[in-house]
Amino acid sequence: MILLAIFVEAGGNGEIGHFLLAILVDAAWVAALIPLSMLLAKELNVQSLGEETAVGLGSRLQMSRMLLLVYCVALAGAAVGVAGTVSFIGLLAPHIARG
Repeated sequence: MILLAIFVEAGGNGEIGHFLLAILVDAAWVAALIPLSMLLAKELNVQSLGEETAVGLGSRLQMSRMLLLVYCVALAGAAVGVAGTVSFIGLLAPHIARG
């Protein structure tokens, strides 16, 4: 990733370099967020037992639900950041080639 940033700054084809750098940064977010799901799996398992049981087991429902919501939004946003850019170019390429 650092070499790509140097390539972009060195005066190479900046548009392609910035595009690739953006994909790598988004992929880094996905790679950083996925291990967190292993840590949050226990809390999800506790909450799947129901509210009363989760509270009885010591789970703070409001706080953990808010944390899980923020985590899911961040992971979904990072995944769309990676796949969305690639799919957009895939959908746009035939129209550019035709015209």
